[in-house]
Amino acid sequence: MKISTYIHIPFCKTRCTYCDFCSYPNVPAHRRLAYAGDVCREALFYAANLPPHEVGTVYFGGGTPSLMPAAGLWKMLATLREHMNLAPDAEITLEANPDSVTPQACDGWLGMGINRLSLGIQAVQDDMLRTLGRAHTHAQSQAALHCAQQAGFANVSMDGMVGLPGQSMAMWQDTLDFLAQADHVSCYTLEVHADTPLGCAVAQGLALPNEDDTADMMLEAHQRLAARGFTHYEVSNFAKEGGQSRHNMGYWARLPYIGLGAGAHGFLPTQVSLPMPHDPLHVPQNCLRTVHRFPPTLRVNCSTPHGNSPASRVDAPALYGDSPALHAYRYENIGDLTTYAEAVAQTGHGRKTTDPVTPEDAIKETVMLALRTHVGLELAAFERDFGKSPITDAQHARWVKEGICQPTPDRLALTPKGFLINNAVISAVWDNLGL
Repeated sequence: MKISTYIHIPFCKTRCTYCDFCSYPNVPAHRRLAYAGDVCREALFYAANLPPHEVGTVYFGGGTPSLMPAAGLWKMLATLREHMNLAPDAEITLEANPDSVTPQACDGWLGMGINRLSLGIQAVQDDMLRTLGRAHTHAQSQAALHCAQQAGFANVSMDGMVGLPGQSMAMWQDTLDFLAQADHVSCYTLEVHADTPLGCAVAQGLALPNEDDTADMMLEAHQRLAARGFTHYEVSNFAKEGGQSRHNMGYWARLPYIGLGAGAHGFLPTQVSLPMPHDPLHVPQNCLRTVHRFPPTLRVNCSTPHGNSPASRVDAPALYGDSPALHAYRYENIGDLTTYAEAVAQTGHGRKTTDPVTPEDAIKETVMLALRTHVGLELAAFERDFGKSPITDAQHARWVKEGICQPTPDRLALTPKGFLINNAVISAVWDNLGL
């Protein structure tokens, strides 16, 4: 079985004003290292309980994974290599904030096998970065990109955001011109959460670009990056030849993955029989260690999406027999650091919830994830797996005429214009299926 591994590193220098991820600012280095030990122990649990497997991709997401001391990153990767059959050609991604990238750090990351660096740029205007609560400046972004490329990273990804307070098209074009120097670009629309400082500011009158302006910025990203040799291969992601995120391609193809660390999520076939939360420990007893207790200020319940930062061809085989995701489950780990550490010490894993994927969930997920990619939904395969057709010929033809879909008779694949309304298209397909 081929799987991916997501490792959540929930530490950051400062908490961004828009962030509602599972993250903890200003955690001392020795506590971050203790957390790496917890993650290793959880990895050993899966190593002992998974059937024969190979780990094809590893993604360190956060938080700010580049704040994990090198010894902690090395320890986690060594555990995967020794106990979880990490593939020799595995894609190993580390998210990094520009202010934590140095020539010495890049050399160390490359030396331990990390071969893909994802830089959280977001904007190139220093005043905008301050509004977002980012810890870096544009000068540091430039230096970080230079360091990564000079060190020899063959794949550097950079993130940018649209829909920001006071953001104009000209400002976004300047950001895109900088992002285009990378091998991979992710463009995300700002999500405003009520319980964040930015959410409070918006509630008090801080203005954001309207939906039409934000849509125009995403179309500008498509056009400007396409002119620089990028393929718009997923709603929010663009890549030069060979630069696609293999890890995120696995998510969109619904391939299995394990999530390690506080707040991480995982997705596994039900044929993988694992002890559920609070079951007896299934991990070598010589791996037991003392739980590191975090102070009360860090005991916060939270959850996080997996990965970002996340295909030239999304053609995953049927994973679970004749009907792919009818037989799978998703799980979520505990977000509180101390509770997570205690759970790992007692049971070997940090799972908080384990939820089976229902047949309806499986169909909805397959549609939603496939329509995020430029390859789209293979119609014959969908009907084979689920016994239903997701769209009529007349509806397909109408969407092609309207410029929403590509003129591909064997698949339902959206155009850049269609990507802008993909939620509406997905809802329409769900309606067709009676969901």
